[in-house]
Amino acid sequence: MTSYNDITNQVEFDDNDGDSLPFKKCACGKKFGLWDCILHTDHNDPWECSHCSRKLYFTNKITVYEIINAT
Repeated sequence: MTSYNDITNQVEFDDNDGDSLPFKKCACGKKFGLWDCILHTDHNDPWECSHCSRKLYFTNKITVYEIINAT
């Protein structure tokens, strides 16, 4: 059985470009140059860290807010 762990707070990345996320630091501590490692949204084809073999992908979450003016 496959399980998924949210490790967002253990990694570093820059702003995504569509379904590509420039990955800067793995949870194992291995650092990468900007755009040297790219995560994608397909969990069936994850990126694998060359240092620790973690398999990673990312998801997008969009939240829409309404601004309500105080009267």
